[in-house]
Amino acid sequence: MTTANSEKPRNGYLTDYQYNGVWRKGIKFPEGKLSYYDQYDIVIEGITWQSPEQIDSENIILVPAEEDIVWNSRIGIYGSRGSEASETVYLEGTEIKPFGGKIDNSGTQTRVVFEEGSVTRYNNYQAVIGGKKYTDLPVDSANNAIGLTVKMGEYDGVVLSGLNDRSQPVTIFEKDGENKPLQGFVIFHGSTSTCIMFRKGDLTAFAAGYKLYYEDTFTTASINLEPI
Repeated sequence: MTTANSEKPRNGYLTDYQYNGVWRKGIKFPEGKLSYYDQYDIVIEGITWQSPEQIDSENIILVPAEEDIVWNSRIGIYGSRGSEASETVYLEGTEIKPFGGKIDNSGTQTRVVFEEGSVTRYNNYQAVIGGKKYTDLPVDSANNAIGLTVKMGEYDGVVLSGLNDRSQPVTIFEKDGENKPLQGFVIFHGSTSTCIMFRKGDLTAFAAGYKLYYEDTFTTASINLEPI
């Protein structure tokens, strides 16, 4: 809960922090108190996480362990008190993972074109197509696309990954023969609406309608957009 004499956390910076014996990334605030806000959201390269882990005694909010970031990743932290609108507490960085990919088979070789983020986020990409790995894929930064160096068939599956600074693959696009919506995450559109976006599948093809539960209510008034 907030206290009358607490101050807004400010002047945050990205740092390393050892938590339960494991090194994590976090945003540390040298001024103010985390107790000023009742709740925080953290947005990592376009992906929103609600109520991230926070260490009040250290005035630090931890980056979710599932997120792979670099020092210039786009990170935003937003705090809210009661029913008041959220406020920006921290917003730094420029790099955003490519997402919203779609298959482009118009050329002699297949490529994946991304609607959001940037393919410059990673220095190297690899793909697994039909069980075979393809490495050192060509990057087309002008069109925000990654070439797959082969021509995919309509029902071929692909897992496209960027290699992080530890040479570990981070999946940024996946397509298989099934159209079930999978790997959903929350996206907030200001104060007007909240969306659930799925990294995999096709909402329009999988089912005629959906029911979204929220707390003690639900809605069926969904808008099922075509895959991007």
